[in-house]
Amino acid sequence: MSVVEMAGGFPVFSSYPKISYSGVELNKYHIDDCKNRFPESVWILGDFLELPFQKRQFDLILFGGVFNPKMDKLREESIINKAKELEPRFILHTFDY
Repeated sequence: MSVVEMAGGFPVFSSYPKISYSGVELNKYHIDDCKNRFPESVWILGDFLELPFQKRQFDLILFGGVFNPKMDKLREESIINKAKELEPRFILHTFDY
């Protein structure tokens, strides 16, 4: 199973066996920390909306705590739409409200 997690600075699935994990993070500190703690995973510094992922590249797109009251609603909608366009088997997101 392949998983990409947006805001992957505190990874949920990175150490599960049989999961190909990629974490996307805007914060370089989190990326550097995760590379040290979870070297077997792929860590991408960047904006999920700007990365060239392929359709069906991931089985699961995970947004853990990305959406919160401070986020612009248009950006939130853009992120969800991009996730749908990538056609994963599952999209899971949690809200920090």
